[in-house]
Amino acid sequence: MSLASGHKPKAPGQPKKLVIKPLKSKPALPENFEELKWAQLQEAIHAVHCKRKVSTSLEELYTAVQDLCMHKMADTLYKRLQAECDAHIARQVAALHSMLALDAVTFLERVDAAWRDQCSQMLIIRHIFLYLDRTFVISTTSVRSLFDMGLQLLSSHLAAKPQVERHAVDGLLTLVERERMGEVVDRQLMQSL
Repeated sequence: MSLASGHKPKAPGQPKKLVIKPLKSKPALPENFEELKWAQLQEAIHAVHCKRKVSTSLEELYTAVQDLCMHKMADTLYKRLQAECDAHIARQVAALHSMLALDAVTFLERVDAAWRDQCSQMLIIRHIFLYLDRTFVISTTSVRSLFDMGLQLLSSHLAAKPQVERHAVDGLLTLVERERMGEVVDRQLMQSL
């Protein structure tokens, strides 16, 4: 090495110094960052609710949620997710309400199917939004975990349509009565509800 460059030659075996310089300007997010990420997540939520395959990988969706949370957009994300789930659950309860003409046991089977769908869909959504559930929800006392939020929304929509709840209870009571009369009934259906 020459001394003309201004550097002294290092003795063999000595570590080199690493100098980290700060960025000249803070990196900026694209203007439509939140909307692009939300559109991607919203499409996935709709796919889950419609029982379709999610077109984006779960890893990409998880990363999108993580990016939104890290850039202080978690509150908006939670509210948007809650609104999507609320709209879906309202449609599900309205569909059950339109089936009130069915006999009580058949109606109970439809309620059970809707309940199973609700649970499985909320679990998938929770997997996608796990970062939100583990960071924002835990640190914010005024909001519920994602699964509990889904249960609370379902409960409030069922409370708004007491006929649905009453018809489901009638179905359960019919099954209990049939069992007491010696008929074989679907016990798993009774236990799941």
